[in-house]
Amino acid sequence: MKKQKQEIAENQKSKTKAIKEHLKISVFLRFDQIEYLTKEHIELNNSNMSLVVRNAVDVFIEKEKKQKLAVLKKIIGNDVYEKLSQLSIEYEKEIEATIIELIELNFSANAQNKKVIIDQFDWKV
Repeated sequence: MKKQKQEIAENQKSKTKAIKEHLKISVFLRFDQIEYLTKEHIELNNSNMSLVVRNAVDVFIEKEKKQKLAVLKKIIGNDVYEKLSQLSIEYEKEIEATIIELIELNFSANAQNKKVIIDQFDWKV
């Protein structure tokens, strides 16, 4: 009987130790999103909660970005995604900024082409 009690006490101690080692703080960023931060995201003295929240937001933003890029890769395909990634690296910009610039360049080129076509048919009487 004593042996069983000792085993139970040891199990409880090991569970408590495991819980302490895997400390997580949940930060509610919005109704459907909770970030769980591990110990490395929390200051050693646990006093700076604004740092914890900032870290939670950073983790959330990185996860969202990875998810969006994964969706983009599925939509445009691996080859186009790789070319877009290379352009982004070459111009030292995020993929989103590169896409926006490419679209703007395309629209400005189309607008110039339309002006040229209209000018060619501008009849003066």
